Amino acid sequence: MNAWKRPVLLAVLGLLICAASWWYRSHVLMPDRLSPERAARVRALQERISALNAAIAASPRNVKARWDLATLYQQVGMLTEAADQMQEIVRIAPENERARLSLANLYLASGRVQQAEAEYGAVTRRWPKDADAWDGVASAFYRMGRFLECRQAAQKAVNLEPRDPNHHFILGAGLLEYAMEFPNPQMHSDALLKAQAEFTLILGAWPDQGDVYFRLGRTCMGLRNGKDALRYLRRAMELLPELKDALIWAGWY
Repeated sequence: MNAWKRPVLLAVLGLLICAASWWYRSHVLMPDRLSPERAARVRALQERISALNAAIAASPRNVKARWDLATLYQQVGMLTEAADQMQEIVRIAPENERARLSLANLYLASGRVQQAEAEYGAVTRRWPKDADAWDGVASAFYRMGRFLECRQAAQKAVNLEPRDPNHHFILGAGLLEYAMEFPNPQMHSDALLKAQAEFTLILGAWPDQGDVYFRLGRTCMGLRNGKDALRYLRRAMELLPELKDALIWAGWY
């Protein structure tokens, strides 16, 4: 599979995220476009943010106020501002495991992937049994295209919390992309078969997640199982209709 085909789905999903963000800011954060009830809620939220900023200005080491403010910022999609507050919490309380993990999550969500990887790494070194941190660092490695490291970190998350479908998903994703990096993915059929097992396993928990069916379809393509690949890709498009144009353009359908 040509390397230029891989980013297609991510590009499509990125456009959808941008469109959703624009809609939210245009239709939710602008009071003149809101109903009176929603406008009142927005004003109350803005007043709450102002009050928390005032509390922090009066007492810069007020961890609770900073945490509440970070939570509000996240609710309105202001991830950079939320990360700034969480960064201060970590500076004030460096042994706060939850704060460090939250900071790493915010870095990852806002696209600061290298910072996320470094912060997740700090958590796993200090708290090696934190499965969510291993899951997070696996996700960061995935975003960076470091699929071997992704699958290794995800396996640790699965070992620590074998019932969490999120861990199985990132493990399957890492295995799939690791195999697909090679000109002949079938040479790494062991990774593809394990990825297939991971995705099939989590269908019990996520029966209507189009992304899982999409990745199962790609896994079957790597294994040259065209019949199952087509079946899974069709199901993916039923759940995620926006995938169809991307799949046709990439030559996968």
